[in-house]
Amino acid sequence: MKKWIAFIVLLALAHATPSTQTLTDMAQRSVTLPTTLERVFGSAPPTTYLIALFAPQTLVGLNTPLDNGVNLGSQVLPPVMRTLPLLKGWHGTTSGANIEKLLEAKTQLIVAWNNPFLNGVIEKATKGTGIEVLYIEPDAVTKLPQTFTLLGSVFGMPKRGDELSRYATMVNSRLASLRASIDKKPRIYYALGANGLQSECDNSFHASFIEEVGAKNIIECAQGNLVGLETISFETLLVAQPDAIIIQEGKFYKSVRQDPKWQKLKAVQNNQLLYVPKTPINWLDRPPSFMRLLGTQWLAHRLYGKAYGHDFGVDERYFFQLFFGYEGDEAFFERIKNPQ
Repeated sequence: MKKWIAFIVLLALAHATPSTQTLTDMAQRSVTLPTTLERVFGSAPPTTYLIALFAPQTLVGLNTPLDNGVNLGSQVLPPVMRTLPLLKGWHGTTSGANIEKLLEAKTQLIVAWNNPFLNGVIEKATKGTGIEVLYIEPDAVTKLPQTFTLLGSVFGMPKRGDELSRYATMVNSRLASLRASIDKKPRIYYALGANGLQSECDNSFHASFIEEVGAKNIIECAQGNLVGLETISFETLLVAQPDAIIIQEGKFYKSVRQDPKWQKLKAVQNNQLLYVPKTPINWLDRPPSFMRLLGTQWLAHRLYGKAYGHDFGVDERYFFQLFFGYEGDEAFFERIKNPQ
């Protein structure tokens, strides 16, 4: 009888679901996690919004408000996110998340942004707390297939990870074909700030989307910090004469055409002014995120038109349905592509 009992116990153990799993994160670290996660935090907006694609109910807090006056985040993102507390994070100029609040929330895992300006900072801040840290790549379009697959494993949702990974792979294939077809790269100025005279270096992760669509960033320099935001002289733009200007600030977008100084630029004269959509979060930058999968297609459509070879109206509707389960009408998609 004892042998039978021992056999049954061993058989049960053999078929039991493991309570933990060990994964390799995107900083090549081995991380052991519970197979069932219930309390998770994103270190920065790009990682928080990625968690929301898989398991928004596990989030213990946000880094920034869902709505900031220029987007419709609360309309599109999961309703459970609307009541989450703001716990800050490790991004931009913030000094870090509220560790005490994370401990009070019994946080099991921080999904962190694998970034040379941030690596190690989060581990140091959480040392001795028992909170695990898993690094992912939330912003590089070429790394997103791997990111989605990894998060599918983290949250026990491999099918969700696979479908998002396949979509990201498809977009990367489209962009690669586009880059191969371009004879002359459009020259781009990425205008930031209220006066349009801040920008990002050509090697900055903030502006990598320009190269991804086969264009050239006219600001050649080396990014020196996480925030970026290099100050640019207008004389630099007069000499460079970019073919198009990508604009983040709505007020600047609305006023630049009437500004005599800016009218000296051919891009303004030719109305090649591209205002970046921001719903539910920025399509290209600040924060750089998986939204670049849509944003790069939008940018390619705006820069190359029919030569891009894809119907962007179809693409944006499919993206919102796949990523957010949101069915927007024509008026919605028209509104989000114009400054509020």
